[in-house]
Amino acid sequence: MPTTLSDLIEETLTFLRGYVRSQEQTTWLTSSITSSDTSLSVANGSRIGMGRVEIDNELLYVDSLSGTTAVVSPWGRGMDGSTAAAHSSNARVTFSPLFPRHQVLTQINSTIKAIGKEIQASGSTTITFQASRTTYALPADVDSVSDVSWQVVGPSQLWTPVKRWKFNQVVNTATWATGKTIDIFDSITPGRTVQISYFKLPSELSSPSDTLETTTGFPAYMRDVVVFGAAARLVSGIDVSLLDPTSISAGFFDERRAPGSGSQVARTLYALYQQRLMEETDRFRDQYPTPVHYRR
Repeated sequence: MPTTLSDLIEETLTFLRGYVRSQEQTTWLTSSITSSDTSLSVANGSRIGMGRVEIDNELLYVDSLSGTTAVVSPWGRGMDGSTAAAHSSNARVTFSPLFPRHQVLTQINSTIKAIGKEIQASGSTTITFQASRTTYALPADVDSVSDVSWQVVGPSQLWTPVKRWKFNQVVNTATWATGKTIDIFDSITPGRTVQISYFKLPSELSSPSDTLETTTGFPAYMRDVVVFGAAARLVSGIDVSLLDPTSISAGFFDERRAPGSGSQVARTLYALYQQRLMEETDRFRDQYPTPVHYRR
């Protein structure tokens, strides 16, 4: 089953909660709200209070509470860099979230970009070979070409390597809209399909249904690399011995810890991330050795 952005956020939060003893207080909306509403109806008003609450990926600031009705400050929608959005009835409402979901999303995408410096995502495209042409357009996201092959004539359905080709990373966009082209110099039967495999920088995830495999181009078995990296980034900014008991992150640990405890946890998580990243980097290099081809 594909790994969605929602899966990655929940897995990262579940992993982080392993370091937390107290639990967040949650309830749910009893009616839907728009992106501009400043009044919320919740199932259990005793589960929230004045301060920040989270609904889906949005942070809101509750100014007052009466029974099961919470009033949001005029400036309280889309707090701390989150985006004000409509929310449906029964959506979960979390009071003082330990790690807001929109921050988890930000760190997931930061981790994906960092991984992309070591392990590029893969993609492919096809063209129809024409005897009168040498140059063909490539998608704009192509960073480098890894393999070029064409399907030979006959029932064998055999794909044979193209030995002579040249990738042009910067070309005139007035002629080639994407700014990327490939020159093919082999003698290929006109009308045959040529498949071009390439590497690209991974795309960021934005919609909850975006998948790691389709959107970024990373395989499913790299989900733990993303989770370890995002968790390390989230913990690195917190020193648990200095947390105020009334802050958003209250309860990260229930008793005092020595200065630097948060940094120690971050280092442990970062070490796990680096180990898995190294393993996947080696796998990537074994799977995609440097291609050998001629330009002419």
